[in-house]
Amino acid sequence: MNDMPNNPYAAPKALSSPMVSSECYRDGNILVVPLNHDLPHRCIKCNAPAEMDKPRMFTWHPAGWYLFFLINFVIYIVVAALVQKKARLSIGLCEQHRARRRNYKIAACVAVGVGSAALFAAMNEDGNGNLYGVLSALSFLIALVLAMVGTRALTPVRITPQEARLKGCGEEFLASLHSR
Repeated sequence: MNDMPNNPYAAPKALSSPMVSSECYRDGNILVVPLNHDLPHRCIKCNAPAEMDKPRMFTWHPAGWYLFFLINFVIYIVVAALVQKKARLSIGLCEQHRARRRNYKIAACVAVGVGSAALFAAMNEDGNGNLYGVLSALSFLIALVLAMVGTRALTPVRITPQEARLKGCGEEFLASLHSR
């Protein structure tokens, strides 16, 4: 017998389980996620139980549109914004991969700080300004590479109105999905 009376005004209770059934599947080394579906609550790198991030927007456009970059950067930005396809997904990372990503972000911020200090020194230095300028440019380049490579979780390969195709998942995660 239930000790608590049934309260019709109580908020509904959701069933929670760490393994959510998902409609996503693998196509070789590509993760295919139907739009408006969730990923399993597992790390996309090692398949360990994971906390899901807040939903993020993935954008993609066909590679042919990059030709506008050769004509004019501003025109490319406008055209890319008009033709891009979008998908909103929450991805899961275990604590180990989340910490790795956070460390890359910190390293990128440190590199930006070093680059900024070197740039300031180059502007105020009379004799060795070129050395500081090179150090500044190198630091900013390192920060850009760290931010792009180290913090990227998934990369869109193609987004259609029905599905998003992404690469960057670990083999353990992909092995847990069915193939089509």
